[in-house]
Amino acid sequence: MTKLILCALPLALGLAACDGPAEQAGEEIDNINNVNGQAEATGEVIDRQLEAQGEMIDEASERLDERADALEDTNPAAAQRMENEAEVLEDQADKM
Repeated sequence: MTKLILCALPLALGLAACDGPAEQAGEEIDNINNVNGQAEATGEVIDRQLEAQGEMIDEASERLDERADALEDTNPAAAQRMENEAEVLEDQADKM
């Protein structure tokens, strides 16, 4: 039984580390207020929404980069501007 617990501990810690910042903040608020998961659940929803927005921005960045690749031969200046914009979008998505 002890071996099972020791084997499961890294998994449990790994799952706990997957909480986003809003969920972690909500958990801390719940602990301070001595309530059961209300703010943590709200934080989890916020984290999921931010992650979905980040994925959409990342997809837009990829499409813009593909358009830039298509323009590279005919309009290199426009292609470079699109690639720069795609990089900005990708950076923005990474921060979400």
